Amino acid sequence: MADRRIILTQSGRSGGHGRKAKPMPDSRFFHLKGLEGRQIGLALTDGSRIDDCQLVSAGRPGLQSLWVFSNGADAFIPLELVLEVWEVAPAAAGPMCAA
Repeated sequence: MADRRIILTQSGRSGGHGRKAKPMPDSRFFHLKGLEGRQIGLALTDGSRIDDCQLVSAGRPGLQSLWVFSNGADAFIPLELVLEVWEVAPAAAGPMCAA
């Protein structure tokens, strides 16, 4: 199994959508910035997941959302709804068939 980097964006489930979120610690913000342009997976506070989307932008200080591209559309996910972020390993090349 490929090594995946998991980033916890919150210490637990806090509040709900629409509440003022605490700023993400700088170390976590910089880890997310390093994943921009890569395929990632997200675990959300409601128990759902977004698998294999592209992280377009981790935002900037003061902006508390992730911009992802998933299923042919842009989505803006409030950080307060994101529990975990991980990089999706690229698909391994399968065996080649000789013709």
